[in-house]
Amino acid sequence: MHDPSTLGEEDGYLVTFCTSTGEARGIQTRHLPPDSDVWKAGDLIFSGADRPAWIRERLPENTGSFWAPDLPFPDEWILYYSAYGHIGETDEACIGRATATGTFPNLWWTDDGQPVICANPLEDGGPMAIDPSVFRGPDGTLWMAFGSHWTGIWIVELDPVTGHLPPEAGGSWSRDNPAFHQVAKGPPTAEFPDGGAIEAAFVYRYGDFYYLFVNWGICCSGINSTYNIRVGRSVSPTGPYLDKNRIDMVNRGGSLILASEGRYIGPGHAGIFPYQHDGQMKYILTFHFYDGEKEGRATLGIRELVWEDGWPVVTNVAFSRL
Repeated sequence: MHDPSTLGEEDGYLVTFCTSTGEARGIQTRHLPPDSDVWKAGDLIFSGADRPAWIRERLPENTGSFWAPDLPFPDEWILYYSAYGHIGETDEACIGRATATGTFPNLWWTDDGQPVICANPLEDGGPMAIDPSVFRGPDGTLWMAFGSHWTGIWIVELDPVTGHLPPEAGGSWSRDNPAFHQVAKGPPTAEFPDGGAIEAAFVYRYGDFYYLFVNWGICCSGINSTYNIRVGRSVSPTGPYLDKNRIDMVNRGGSLILASEGRYIGPGHAGIFPYQHDGQMKYILTFHFYDGEKEGRATLGIRELVWEDGWPVVTNVAFSRL
């Protein structure tokens, strides 16, 4: 399992979605049945003829590879996802949106028929449109964080009815478009001197703050992966997001909350799932890691998370329902 979405829940099932890996084509589904601690493989979404037509037209070299799906609301079957493809000598990435009807595990997914956003950083110098993280404000507003190494992490407001960019956002990113807010950069590298080694944004509102989780480092290299999870917070969905030392994340700030330890190498792609236990609210941090005892296999990690002095702290307690 790679790039797990935040957990969803229905009728005792816990559900996550993840990036296509190996020979798989489509968005992968994993679920934990009621009264079980064994995760099982579920259906592939958009694995064949149901692949969205707009992807075939806009990204013809994408034959079914989907990245980093996001299930933003645990009680709603709304899924955002990334699709990537080569176009000549450049790259383009798009974020799509789909909704489902039915009751888990019998869900029928329908794509919206158009992308939420597409961007080509090699052509227009903008963000890479991958790794969507959609979240609501207490006033009913809807926002999306996204981006990757080229120019870092960005946040844009969405239409709360359609889940897409509103007309006033102009339909796409541009340097003079005030609808898009740059909120974080990572440590610079030779390949990515501007945005740096950063991706996998996730925003979660707790108390009076929005918390922006990001990954620094490089993924997808098994035991050689250098991913680590960092966080900052803001009173506004558009930032500035400051870390514990009050360094702005757009100035490469970010407080470390989870790094490689023992067999758990390169933890990344954070998600938070709140749940009630014995009358108390508890929190689960979901992430993937590369298992050092299984040749670097990408694996789902689930640990309890607590809040101390207004900041998230990852415990060593593995989540279990049994």
